[in-house]
Amino acid sequence: MEKTKLISVRVPVDVLEAIDKVSSPNTYYKRSDYINAALVLIVEVEKRGLFPNVLRYRPRFGDVIDEIAFKYHREGL
Repeated sequence: MEKTKLISVRVPVDVLEAIDKVSSPNTYYKRSDYINAALVLIVEVEKRGLFPNVLRYRPRFGDVIDEIAFKYHREGL
């Protein structure tokens, strides 16, 4: 099993409600799985120099995502 660490994070209520809404129908994946997947993804985004785009994104000010392309492959298989 992968080593984990319990942390405390402040999350806006509306964001947490949205995560709960998308995760609740799923009987296998829980809220923590969704949050962890987002954190893993943001680490990869940072490695590629795209994190400033994420930091500047503010939907409450009218920002709209025009496109997301997420492609990956497994190496060594």
